[in-house]
Amino acid sequence: MPAQRLKSLKRPGSAARLSPAEVGVVELFVRLTQVLAVPKSLGEIYGLLFISAAPVTFEEIVQRLNISSGSASSGLRVLRGTGAIRTVYVAGDRRDHYAAEIELRKLAAGFLRIQLGDSLTHGDELLTTLANPSPPAPDPSGFLADRLRLLHRWHQQAKSALPLILNILEN
Repeated sequence: MPAQRLKSLKRPGSAARLSPAEVGVVELFVRLTQVLAVPKSLGEIYGLLFISAAPVTFEEIVQRLNISSGSASSGLRVLRGTGAIRTVYVAGDRRDHYAAEIELRKLAAGFLRIQLGDSLTHGDELLTTLANPSPPAPDPSGFLADRLRLLHRWHQQAKSALPLILNILEN
């Protein structure tokens, strides 16, 4: 998380100020999102929900993290889609409230399902295009064709392994 963003989370006098422990947890999850190459807002939102004792509303997420409604909305949508967070019912309040999923197996499975599943789907399309170039690429030694067959085999193995890995993680 950039130093400027951290300062905005700790800004004195702000009603939405985060405690030093909350800032540290949010920063930890932001760093993780950087490693995973996903938007920082996902780490910010997940970190806030992870460290919050009670479910948090959309408005609280926007205010406490000092992020836009658009970032919060898209971040919540992605996190729900991966199973990293869940919507929680709070009696007497019609607003949605969110809580973090804290079971590591579920988090890993959701991330793999979305990230790796999408990559494998796009890989099918790309490998099909590479296998049938127009116009055909010169390959007198057959090296390119061999490498494309190897990539195709790896891709098929990954597609076969993903459901098994997800089954292990989810059960």
